[in-house]
Order: sequence, then C-alpha cells, then structure tokens
Amino acid sequence: ASEDSASQRAAAIYSAAIREIVLQGNSFKEGRNPFDILYILDQADSAAAATGRRQGEREPIPEEVQEGIKEALEELGPIEFVSDSDSVIGSPRKGSQVKNNGALITLGTIPAHKNRIKLGMNMYIANLAAVWLTYIIKRKQDRWVVTGTTGPTAIS
Repeated sequence: ASEDSASQRAAAIYSAAIREIVLQGNSFKEGRNPFDILYILDQADSAAAATGRRQGEREPIPEEVQEGIKEALEELGPIEFVSDSDSVIGSPRKGSQVKNNGALITLGTIPAHKNRIKLGMNMYIANLAAVWLTYIIKRKQDRWVVTGTTGPTAIS
C-alpha cells in the first residue's frame, strides 16, 4: 500500500470513530456536537481504551492524517491537535474540565491491513465526565463504519 493510501485509511478510520464518540458515544445531546472545540492528542496510544490516565505505547499521528481528519469532520466545528493533554485541562479545583467547553480525545493505534478492526479510544470532558471504549469499525464499500463496541466500556 502506498503512503497515501495508508494515510487516507487512517484518517477515514479515525474520522468515523471521532464522529461516533462525539455524536453518539456520550451522555449529552445525541446526534449533535455539544462541544465548542475538539482537542485530539497528536499521538495514538495503544492503551487509549484503558481507564484512568494510564499510558501505553505512543506513536505520532502523521500531519497528513491530522489534516484528513480535520477535513472529514469539518461539520463538527474546530478541531485542534495537541501534544500535551494537560495543556487543555483546567484546574483540579474546578473539576479538571477541558478548556473552552471542549473535549479531549485520545485515539488508539490502528492495526494494519484489515477490513474489520478494533480501535480503542477515550473522550475526556472533566474529572467526572469521560468515556473509554473500543469500537468495531468495518470497511463497507468505500467507507469505514462503526458497527458497535467490544470489550469493557467505562464511563465516569
């Protein structure tokens, strides 16, 4: 597979997962984005679906994948990739809320060369508002679609 197709594949998979977690995978108003900004960690984390602040192996999300995600998710509003999650999380005295009425998304690593994958991820809003889960994402014709979850799901 060429570099382009690998980047396009990653952007398409991540975009499907982000759209799902933002519009459906939270307890806010389903079907619309309740956040003013989405911050996305610029490194994929192999332990993204593990609860708490545990960190797994990390690998950078390439610039062209980041651009592909922003383009695919334009309708969700502003998206900013950040290299330090603490930089967008407010004071513990105020519930460690994500700044600017935002959400912080950590994406898992994508397994190569499969048309059905499991992608762990989490979305953090504040110290008592977060979700960790693993989506099943399948290639259907020319697009990637979230078809469900697998394994443990945790909500705080």
